[in-house]
Amino acid sequence: MKPNNRVMCPDCMRPKMLFETERKAENFIKWNAAEMKHGESLRAYYCPACCGWHISHQEHRDDYEVQTRNLVAAYNRSISLHGKKKIDRLIHEENYDAEARRIFDDLPEEVQHAPFKKAVRKYLKTYFSDNGMKDDGFLRTAIYKIWQKNNIRQ
Repeated sequence: MKPNNRVMCPDCMRPKMLFETERKAENFIKWNAAEMKHGESLRAYYCPACCGWHISHQEHRDDYEVQTRNLVAAYNRSISLHGKKKIDRLIHEENYDAEARRIFDDLPEEVQHAPFKKAVRKYLKTYFSDNGMKDDGFLRTAIYKIWQKNNIRQ
């Protein structure tokens, strides 16, 4: 029986079970090894990227430091090629979309159904300044997309 403790591990780039302690991971192995594909060859290991314990059927590897260094280097290359704002947008896209939906729902109905983007833009400038928000462009763009979808359906 697999617990509901899966996280996306940045080191191996796939979902893995995460345990707070080595003992919890080993207890999971002890009680579930028979049901698992690799059975008794499972072991617990500490993951520095997740700051917790995973289980694995693979042998121990010492290349975590190298993997982490490579991951940081790839992130820095992406920033130099695309800029920090674009990378942050990609990483936090779900947060932008949720915030954009919340703001769009707060807009008056006449602005939500305005025939021209200019009306929405003008209102958003006021909305951002009145609420002490910084307009980074990404949030505004996400709101425009929602406005466009809503007005196409009608």
